[in-house]
Amino acid sequence: IPIIVGKSKYDSGLKMMTEFNTDVIIIDDGFQHRSLHRDLDIVLVNSKDTSKEHRPVPLGALRENLSSLKRADLIIYTKSNIHNISDYLTNILNHIKINKIKSSIDIDDKLIDSNNKEINIDIIRSKNVYLLSGVGDNEGFKKTVEKAECNILGHKNFVDHHNYEAKDIKNVHQEAIKVDAKYLITTEKDIIKIKDFEFELPLYAIKMKLTFHPEDEMKNKIESLFS
Repeated sequence: IPIIVGKSKYDSGLKMMTEFNTDVIIIDDGFQHRSLHRDLDIVLVNSKDTSKEHRPVPLGALRENLSSLKRADLIIYTKSNIHNISDYLTNILNHIKINKIKSSIDIDDKLIDSNNKEINIDIIRSKNVYLLSGVGDNEGFKKTVEKAECNILGHKNFVDHHNYEAKDIKNVHQEAIKVDAKYLITTEKDIIKIKDFEFELPLYAIKMKLTFHPEDEMKNKIESLFS
């Protein structure tokens, strides 16, 4: 599966088509890129979002008005098993006549180390762990790890897309050792960014699995493109 990163999603898409003979291109964060033709627009909305998050940047997280969701083909409420869908979202999005489904995120039965080797999650059950994350929903990450039945003694979280430095890792280690943590647990996204740092404690990312409800809605949307 080729991955292309570039300043222009349009140019990246052309390169993907001409050099790799792909059948399907998945674009991350492409809803605002009108120069790209899309056959399917899927918009993810965090189930915990409130009116505070739904303000235009820089005051909130929106890049355009909510009315633009009318361009979407499917709206997915994410982490609906962790966060109750807020009344705000229900009231706002019910006025947008687009199909909506829920998604759940849960732990897999595996951890992965910095070399992408899989280890059974049982090694951290009932053990003292310290969490490290830099994602868009650090609270959701912590709530998901709680299902692994480990003892979470602390959680150092950073903003999404944080560029880790040696001092960050040093501070995390000091805090983890101070509370007698035996493992550092992070996200699959973060372990790629921090794998080249030195760690005194064992470092693992907890694997996640995603399910959709109803599953057929997503499946039918995708299959209709090839019929």
